[in-house]
Amino acid sequence: MVLNACIEPSDGGEPATVAQSQNALHPDPPYDAVGYGIIPSVDAFSGQGKMLCLPHRGLTIDANKGTETTGTIASSASEIEARLNGLFNHRLDAHQTVVDEIREQLFKLQGEDEDFSAAVIVGVIRTVDRSAQPYWTADPNDPKDPWDEKSICDPVNPAHPDNLDEFVERCGTHFVKSEQLGGVVAFVADITGLDPPKREYLSQMMGAELGMGVTSLDQSLEATLARVNASFDDLAWHTYLWGLTDAPGITSVAWASPPDVLSTWIGYIQDIFDGVDAAVANGDFKDAFYGEVLKFVSQPYEIGHQRWCKMPIDGSGLACIQDSEHAAEPFLDPDGELYAYYQRVKWMLENPERVDWQTDDPADAIDEFDEWRVYFEGCQHKTEIHLNECFQAPVDAAAQNLTPEQTATEVCR
Repeated sequence: MVLNACIEPSDGGEPATVAQSQNALHPDPPYDAVGYGIIPSVDAFSGQGKMLCLPHRGLTIDANKGTETTGTIASSASEIEARLNGLFNHRLDAHQTVVDEIREQLFKLQGEDEDFSAAVIVGVIRTVDRSAQPYWTADPNDPKDPWDEKSICDPVNPAHPDNLDEFVERCGTHFVKSEQLGGVVAFVADITGLDPPKREYLSQMMGAELGMGVTSLDQSLEATLARVNASFDDLAWHTYLWGLTDAPGITSVAWASPPDVLSTWIGYIQDIFDGVDAAVANGDFKDAFYGEVLKFVSQPYEIGHQRWCKMPIDGSGLACIQDSEHAAEPFLDPDGELYAYYQRVKWMLENPERVDWQTDDPADAIDEFDEWRVYFEGCQHKTEIHLNECFQAPVDAAAQNLTPEQTATEVCR
């Protein structure tokens, strides 16, 4: 594995990163609406919302219907987190919320049974994409330019930033470009009583594999449920729904075990998509059939955006902060691919007896993985220090009344 560790800061100019994608998966995302400002790197890259710092937003909504599913078989409740984190990563964009719910349900099902096994199916239902397109309507030099009523771009607005420190504090480093809405449904069944051949067949129907090599199946939730239902409808499938609990006609479930749950959900999915089509055709920007925010994409402010809003800052300083956030993401974002690999390595080192090291003497392999862990943690530490220094530099510059150009020099140092 090649590590882009401990990357040096940018020399300014436009930011190198185009956009950052983050998982939300909770009813209240960390921003007010698309187009609003955000600092992506705050709260372990969950993001911290800020004010609206664009002159205008062209708001659009597009149907983006689809489903995705993944499945696994777990032999203990404590095992599920490592497995599902790996399955979700960059494929289902799922957040710890659903993982925690599944793990807690497995603990309840497992009880004191040491021979426990469970089947887990998780499906993501995508409904719509909402986005904001920044635009300008008049001559930037006209003092009577109109502004979005919620924007702080107008220089006479008391909240209009006077320096880079205030810009980052009030506007963030990025704005929310788009968001994907939908919901997540999970199905869990106790399969301790199934004999090995049936268990293996169920694993294939879910798109999972037994043992360490868990994989995802690029197939729709509807198809997966139909396959499993054809042979395993007699299992007690406990169900959890997130994000679409207010959709009309959809039974809100929190680990309920209703009859015919798999076949019922095949019909539910079509009902949801029909509701989405009707709402989008009506031009509704909000609707219960859309669900909640699954993930959002933030885009760095560009120099043009700052000029539109007459921000008295040197854009190269902001670009250096944006580049630092981008470089830090692989090491500090718990939902990132590299961080997920790091968590997997930690689990392997903490549970060596459960790992197939593919050698009679695993000591060398264990040492190699441990060296990588130490190196990664060192880069994490250096990255966090550098990121904190980047955000502290505008604060110190404001306290010293430095010019925008001097502030940019301090940030990019």
